[in-house]
This record gives sequence, structure tokens and C-alpha cells, in this order.
Amino acid sequence: MVNHRIVLLLGLAAALTAGALEPEIGTLKLLRKDHPRLFVNKETLPAVRKRALTVEKKMLDLLRMRVERFPENPRRDFDPRKLVRQKDGTYKFIRPAFMISHAQKYIGGVEARDSAFLYLITGEKKYFVKAKNHLLFSVDLYEWALANQHMVEWEHKNYEGSICAYDWICNELTPEERKKIVEKLLYVVREIQMDGKATFRRNGGGPTTGFYGSERLHFYTGAAFYGDGINDKEAQRQLLRGISKFNEVLQYREKISAGTGALVHHTIAYTFGEYPETCLNYFFAVRSAFGVNEAARWNHMQKFPDFVDLNWIPYPGRPREFGLGDCHHLDNFMPVYSFDMTMRSIAELYPEHAERAKQIHARLSERLRSRYRRFTTYLMTSLESMEPVKKVSQVPRFQYIPTVGVAYFRSGSSMADTYACFRSGGKNALHCHYDQNHFVIYHQGYLALDSGTRGLNQSFHLPYYYAQSIAHNTILIDMPREKIGYHWGPGHHGYKSPVPFMDGGQYRKLAPVKTKTVNTKEYAGILSDATGSYRPEKCKLAEREFLHLRPHLFLVIDRVKSAKKEYRKRWLLHTQQKPQIEGNVFTNFEEKGKLVTRCLWPQKVKVELIGGPGREFWASGKNWELHPVFDKNYKGKLHGNWRIEVSPEEPAEFDMFVHLLHASPAKANFMPVKPEISQVKGGLNVTFTYAFKKWQIFIPSKNGVMSQIKVSPITSREKKK
Repeated sequence: MVNHRIVLLLGLAAALTAGALEPEIGTLKLLRKDHPRLFVNKETLPAVRKRALTVEKKMLDLLRMRVERFPENPRRDFDPRKLVRQKDGTYKFIRPAFMISHAQKYIGGVEARDSAFLYLITGEKKYFVKAKNHLLFSVDLYEWALANQHMVEWEHKNYEGSICAYDWICNELTPEERKKIVEKLLYVVREIQMDGKATFRRNGGGPTTGFYGSERLHFYTGAAFYGDGINDKEAQRQLLRGISKFNEVLQYREKISAGTGALVHHTIAYTFGEYPETCLNYFFAVRSAFGVNEAARWNHMQKFPDFVDLNWIPYPGRPREFGLGDCHHLDNFMPVYSFDMTMRSIAELYPEHAERAKQIHARLSERLRSRYRRFTTYLMTSLESMEPVKKVSQVPRFQYIPTVGVAYFRSGSSMADTYACFRSGGKNALHCHYDQNHFVIYHQGYLALDSGTRGLNQSFHLPYYYAQSIAHNTILIDMPREKIGYHWGPGHHGYKSPVPFMDGGQYRKLAPVKTKTVNTKEYAGILSDATGSYRPEKCKLAEREFLHLRPHLFLVIDRVKSAKKEYRKRWLLHTQQKPQIEGNVFTNFEEKGKLVTRCLWPQKVKVELIGGPGREFWASGKNWELHPVFDKNYKGKLHGNWRIEVSPEEPAEFDMFVHLLHASPAKANFMPVKPEISQVKGGLNVTFTYAFKKWQIFIPSKNGVMSQIKVSPITSREKKK
């Protein structure tokens, strides 16, 4: 007689093992009944232990040294300079501190996890004792923080650590200890959600963010606690809610990637940092606890190395990036601190597509020597090597990713090549600025850059300069007493300041953008209509065409129509060093690079140079200085100390700007491109000789139409000239 229940369960298991974890009651039957189950289980533990004691022995020894330094019996020991007890017995944070992790060295969760993992590997009882002590301390601390309405940490790594520690030492805990830990963690995790009892500031980042807020914890509490008979009803609720939320995260990331590997948004200080870990850890945990290959269901992490390559600017020792969005602009080095584990994890989870991850890892091998890898390094028992075996993949010289709102340009992939990016569109405003139609140009230095810095979020430089259009290479349209666009910042820490008026910029970070692109052997370009980013009361048209004339030339064309002719238009170019201005020609140097910018149209313009000490961040009638104490380590970096503003000499509702920008090595002895420009019916003609070719460009005055470019080789006689 056929047992239909068993058949149904086997069918469900087969479907889920193929890669489909859904928030359904049937899914609960796939969860292992025994412990450990998160990241490691009874079947995989021998291989994990072997890897830890052989291949990763150096890492294990470093982990052991780290754990040995943990106190045996942790206690609350708040730094009185950051969290002070008041006369009524309550505690108050001292700015800029705003969470327990700022004032307490040991939270307990991470320490419990590391100690518990050592116990799993070595079986030494002292590590179990230390893990249990830190675990019990951590759950008491979470409960105390909730009762006193204090946030513990931003990224919830200690909470996750406590959950893992429970799972890994569960078999050695007493029933009373298990009950205490499970009940407290389920309660605290429920109440620190945005719909819980907590009223303090929380990281409520949902599926369209990095997802390292409190919602992420639901899956881990549910997966660790369900079936233990303590509070299975709540554990089930949290587990199914956690799976549902992770599915939303993965679906959203898959949509944003659109086959490119782009991750959530273009501020790579985030997307190259904690964001990949969110998905990869989930895949590892599901594989171990449910026996499901969830990674196979999604390809955005498989393609992620391609997105890394698009943002890669070669530099000795460590690559650089463009510095878009909420970037600190210290040196614009690519944030690769997590790439050792990110690329290893991708290679482990996608073995048939591991080559690109291995290529990125190999190119960064000197930068990825970590004193302490994440514990997931011990889980990669099927990964034989990170050595690439094939030819390095070629990065496209042009690619536009509308979902993250960036077009990427490059002449090649060496340090002698030219790199540029252009902001247009996007689907996620997180960590974005008011910078539609902004561009960055790099040639052996940042020649046209993204200015300002987020610092430590303690000064109004952050919302009133750095995030505004005036800090970017955009077009400004001045309308009196315009309300400034909102951006997060020091208000989160209790600072207050009068709100200034807008200095000509955009009021929407995301708005419908109409685009067209072109890509040929000689050139590539994008036409971007960002009119909707400006208030309709002042702007009727804001369209920019950004053309890369390979290898090192850029043509920037703007068509702008204001609501009133007296609304002044300003074309901006930000530079790190003071530029030289000779009429309509601007020359600036940075590191080993040089940029010569020619204003071709209008022929009669007003040129103003703004910058230098006391005016580096001039906007809305004020220089928005960095905080003298908290931001002092950020001063004097790649913040763009100067800007050029170009305005038509005569006011008009409609104006066209045409600028030719030539990047080159600073010491190069080259003949500057000297174009001829003439006004013809329907637009402008621009002609010049460059890269041993004749360039004939017709620039239409009509919006929505890309320029017509004709490129032809020059004759032998012309070459001699």
C-alpha cells in the first residue's frame, strides 16, 4: 500500500533540493531535526573539521588566539565617555555614539559563535564553557537593551552569532539553558522589528537594501529553534517570515542585476562590502539546514564578478573605483576587504561558473591576505583551488546598466587607459545623490570627480553639499528660494541646523529618465533626458549627451530649457587641484593625469572659478565645512577642492552647452585637439582631427536626437602635417 504522505514529502523534498525554498508549511519538514544544523551539520562536520585542521590551520590558529583573549565571564562595562548613567538610573549616549556596540567592547554574540565553532572543531571543553558564558551574557544584554530602549548594533552580527552559538553547542546545554536562550532571543528578535515594542532607532533595512537589519534575523532564529519544543509556534512564524523576506531580497536583486551581476545600487562601498554576504550566508545556511541548493535558483551572485570588473580602475597594489553615491572619497580605493570570502563563496556555490570569481581573486591575491577570515571559509570543502585556469575575460569598453543607473566607459583595461562613468536613471535611491547626468573621468588620476565626503555623518556638509547637485558635474538651474532636497545625515545623531535653500540643483534622486545609447568601434555614448529630476516650476528640459570618442576624448552636450530666461544655468566641472583658465579653455592636473576642457558653445560665456581654502564646499551661500573633531581624518582627501562654473553670457530660456574634454598623461607632449564649430540649420557642426582620424559631428539642437558622427581615416599627407 502506498503511503501518500511519504510520496508527497519525497516529491516536495526533490523539488526543494533542486533549489526552491518557499515560505510554506511543507518546507518545515525539510528542516533537520538535530543540531548542529546552521552552516554545518552531522554529515558535513567531519569534512569541515578536516579542512579546519589542515588547509585552514593557520586561520584556525588565529581564531584560537582570538578566542583565548575573550574574557571568561563577560560583563557590562560601558565606556562612560560614550554611554553615561544618569541620576535617575537611565543611560544616555554621548554623541556620536548611539548604540551599545559603541560603548561595550564585548557584546557576546560574535564571541560565543567563535568559541562555539572552536569547540565543534577541537572538542576542547574550555571553548564550550566560554561559548556558553558569552551566549548567556549576550541574550541578557539584548533583553536589557530592549527594556532600556537602546539599540545594540547596526548590522546584527552579534545576534546572528548568538543564534549560531546556540545551534552549535545546543546538545551540551541543559534544558533550562536552552529554554532561557530560545525564549529570550525569540522575544527580542520579535520586538526589535519595525512593528515591535522597540521605539529606539533601528536598522529596518528591507528587501531593497543590504538586508542586514533586524528582519534578516527571522530566518536564523526560526531555522535554529524550530522543532526544539520550546516555542515552536513563534519559531515557525519567524522562520516562514524569514524565508519569505529572503525570497523578496533575492527576487529584487535578480531584477536589479538583469543578468549583469549589478547588486542593488551603484554605491559600491556598500554593494562590494556587506551586501554579498547577506545572500551567500543564506545560501550556505539553507544548504546545511534544509539540504537545498538555493544558490542554483539565482544567478546574480554568479555574475557579480562581472560587475566588479566594470567598476575596476587599475592602480598599483589595489584597484580604484569611481566614487559614486555615499562614498568617503578618501582615496577611492575599491572596497575589497570582503572579496576573499566573497569570491571563494561564489566559486564554492557555483562550481561550473567559478572562473570569473577566481580571476578577480587572483588579481587581488596580494590584497586579500586576511588575518581572520569569516568562519564560512571552513565550509568550502568541495573547492579545490582558487587558481584561475583560463584566459582573463575581457571587460566591455561600454556598458549601460539602467537598473543601477550607470553607463561605464573605458578605452582598455590598463593603467594607461581612460575610464569614465555617467549617471542616468536607476531603480533604487538608497545612498544615491541628486546627480543625474553627472560624470566622472579618470586617466592616471581623477580629472573630473565626484566631490565632497560623507565623513562620519557628523556635519551638515553631508546633506547640504555632498549629496546635492552642486557637488557633482551636473547642470544647475537657479530658481530663487527653492527648497533643498533631503538627504540623511547628522539629524540622525540629534544635530540641528537651519535648512538652506537649494543652490540650483535637482529635487528628485530618481525620476523617469529617457535614454538612448550608441556603441561603435570608434566611439560610444548615451543620451539622457533627466528633466524629471528638476522641479517643473524651473526646468522644462535637462538633457545631456555624453560621448566617449576613443581612446581619450569626451564630448559633453547639454540642451537645457528653463521656465524663465532669468533662471541662470550653470555647467559644472569639479577638480581636485586648482585648474588653469585661459578664456574658454580649462586645464587641470591630478596625480599623473591631465584634462584639457574646451567650451565650444556658447561662444560667449561667463566662467567662474570657486574653491580653495574656505570655499571648497561653497553652496547655498555658505562653505559647508567638515566637523572639526569627528571628520578631521577625512580632510584634504579626494573631495574636489575646486569647481568651474560656465554660464551663458546672455540669458535665454533655451541654451546648448558643448564641451570637449581631452584626457592625457600629465607629461605627455601631444598636439591638443582644436575643433572647428559652426552653427548650421538645426544644430551645430563640429570637426577636428584626432587619433589619426577625421571626426565630423553634427549636434542637433532638437532634443531626443543623438548626434551624428562620421569618422574617416586621414591621408598620408595629412598625417605628415
